[in-house]
Amino acid sequence: MKFAFLSVLMLFVLGVQAVPIPFQEYSDFQCPYCARFYADTYPLLKEKYFDTGLVKFEYKHFPLTTLHPHALKAAEASECARDQGKFTEYHNILFENQENLDIEALRQYAATIGLHTDPFNECLESGVKEAWVQAHYDEGYALGVRGTPTFFIGGNKISGAQPAERFIELIDKILTGDTPTIQATSVPTSTPTSVPEYKKVISFVKGWNLFSQPFKRGNIQAVITQNSCTPGKTYAYHNQLNQYNPSGKIEKGEWIVDASGLWFKAKEDCQITVEGDGIYKMAGMHMYKGWNLIAGPYETTRFQEMKGNCQVVKGPLYYDAMSRRWITSKILEPTKGYFVKTASECQLGEPEINIPFPE
Repeated sequence: MKFAFLSVLMLFVLGVQAVPIPFQEYSDFQCPYCARFYADTYPLLKEKYFDTGLVKFEYKHFPLTTLHPHALKAAEASECARDQGKFTEYHNILFENQENLDIEALRQYAATIGLHTDPFNECLESGVKEAWVQAHYDEGYALGVRGTPTFFIGGNKISGAQPAERFIELIDKILTGDTPTIQATSVPTSTPTSVPEYKKVISFVKGWNLFSQPFKRGNIQAVITQNSCTPGKTYAYHNQLNQYNPSGKIEKGEWIVDASGLWFKAKEDCQITVEGDGIYKMAGMHMYKGWNLIAGPYETTRFQEMKGNCQVVKGPLYYDAMSRRWITSKILEPTKGYFVKTASECQLGEPEINIPFPE
């Protein structure tokens, strides 16, 4: 309470009206980066801003079902808990037990936090909350959300589990009037014409091809505009599940997003053209113990410069479809996916550069 009084008093002295700032988090209960935000950053923001009434926090569902098979039902279960006034408690227990989110576990967590289990189980089994979760997802997608966690703070977008200082800096600027509060509905879903155009032709040979998607960050929107390939699914390697999951399609009109390496099996030699807009600011990549599949940056980069605190056991390796063999390379080239094996969980470096997309 003392902290809350001082925070409001500070704003009064500065002559700033303490109007709650909307803080929306689009999240997935099975997403490891969302769990990191919950564990490392959420408690600090809750104490400093949410509990003091300076910022109004709102959790939005954005389950990535192709990567996280339990995310949708976990989201539905949290809404069933909301019906009994315990959404926050259920939200917390899900993130604190993220490794076990099957149906039986969801029922057990309801009992653990003191929910009436009969109406909860009936709600969960009926699927009545799926439409509500889908509405959140559709809303986020319309605002440009493509991954989790994604945040809108006074309408200002932040992607990924960024350090607490990034959130604090933005919120304090809004509170003091240095950064305007943007209505969430005004967040652009198309790319400003002032951002450089991106166009890339990617060639495939018959058989399996390992390549990297163009990056989706900020205002970048990348879509397949030309396609001579037979439409088909792409597959991404999921580190934590140790399996391959469908991740988009090679088909005209499909979005190509994120920063992962993809497998695509071509029925013949073919090409796709990807077009979009934007500048990608190179970010560090989180690595899990064991094999990780990463994308080559959109400029040639020496892997040694990006190793950060990672102890690399093997790699980087990329698959050459023409010769059908694995090749070791210490240079990360554009449009290639690379396998890297690390001795423990670690973080690749984050060069402080802005990389314009190539012509």
